[in-house]
Amino acid sequence: MIYNNSDSLDFLLTKLIDKKNFYQEPFPHLIIEDALPKNFYKVLSDNFPKPPHKLELYDNTICYTSDKNIYDNKNTHEYWTQILKYLASPEYSSKLLEIFKEQLIKRYPKKFKINELTNKLSIKDNEEKIDSKLTGISSTMFYSPVEKTSIPKKVNGKKLEIHCDSATKLFTSILYFRDMNDKSLGGELLLHAWKFRLPFEIKKIILTRGIHFINSIIRNFQFLFIKKKKSLKYKANCLVIFFGNEDALHSVDVREKGSPVRRSIHSGIHYNEDLWDSVSFIDRKVGYLKNRYEKLRKYLNPTKIF
Repeated sequence: MIYNNSDSLDFLLTKLIDKKNFYQEPFPHLIIEDALPKNFYKVLSDNFPKPPHKLELYDNTICYTSDKNIYDNKNTHEYWTQILKYLASPEYSSKLLEIFKEQLIKRYPKKFKINELTNKLSIKDNEEKIDSKLTGISSTMFYSPVEKTSIPKKVNGKKLEIHCDSATKLFTSILYFRDMNDKSLGGELLLHAWKFRLPFEIKKIILTRGIHFINSIIRNFQFLFIKKKKSLKYKANCLVIFFGNEDALHSVDVREKGSPVRRSIHSGIHYNEDLWDSVSFIDRKVGYLKNRYEKLRKYLNPTKIF
């Protein structure tokens, strides 16, 4: 793969493989400060893609701009095309697979194994192409200005509470682009851990993703089972990478009133199928009851055609 600025991306690779950047607790992750060369980072920061117009409509809300929209924009600086394509590339995926290979094999032994001849991580049933079952996605991520001190929320208005990523996501990467004039407090990335050893099914109930009233009640008592372990500040040119599973619990801390737009690149490496069953027993039961209710409602109130 050829880049006009390959030296800058090789610099990032060197940082990735430095063991001092790797941490095991509370779950496997990398923290890489000064991830990109200063000049390369400055050009990216000075030419950061404009946020979506809808960002102005929401207080302390997360919005994304897809890589395709950035590529299609004639005003996009070439460095942005390079970095976004790299963070979604087979080269980057392969490097993360190699770095986290022990954790992957231990967590998903039926999906992954080590090829004894090359001592590199391979995907089962297709050892010739390491990226055959992986998809890389990259985008710019914005947190809108804060009108009232609060926890960040999604576009649908739901708070960004403690959660783990989707069951298809192997890795999450966040590269921060903090503006040098941003003196605001808060908004740290918080890493959490379970207080006790719990069965997998219980974990799913506590992390349940549904929006029904039972889940709302459960989320109010998450603090009984989950504790904060580490706080990562929003720093310029800092890259955070973590391996996703049901134990990779994270959230974003409260942002203070007056905080300006927050910028980053958000990228993910996805597997082509669920790595674990993320649906809890409660969600299944509620889903079943909703389905039965809808069928009964349609039966009792059939649509009349006159």
